[in-house]
Amino acid sequence: MTRFRHHSAIAIVAVLAGLAATPFLYEGWTAIGELRDGTGGGAAVARSLLVLVPLVPLAVAVWVLRAGTDANEYGIRVRALLGRRIVPWTDVDSLVPDQRGHVVARLRDGGAVHLTAVKPADLPRLAAASGKQVATPQDSPATAKN
Repeated sequence: MTRFRHHSAIAIVAVLAGLAATPFLYEGWTAIGELRDGTGGGAAVARSLLVLVPLVPLAVAVWVLRAGTDANEYGIRVRALLGRRIVPWTDVDSLVPDQRGHVVARLRDGGAVHLTAVKPADLPRLAAASGKQVATPQDSPATAKN
């Protein structure tokens, strides 16, 4: 199985950002305590929302650790933060780079699947994982044929 993942340095930065967000967590909990005691006003309501700030870097860290694309001779599994999709190679028409520097699997039914963490430079490895014949660049750019 060939695995494509985002760089792990992104997760490290997200964890550091989560640590840097702990003052927001403290301020939010303090405001929630004021609201419970009845000593806080409208500003305490707004400050209480600060407890949500550390959730952003936490979500980024989980996304980096979870999201990616796995490929083997049977198909492609694309994983995101909250879901996944499995596409058999028989449903894939071609693998093409998009304008943003990512790779898209064009499906035989006309649909497309964005392949998370796969770059155009990774296309030879992805095509090799399929075990299928790879088209040459003069046939069509960066495609794998079944």
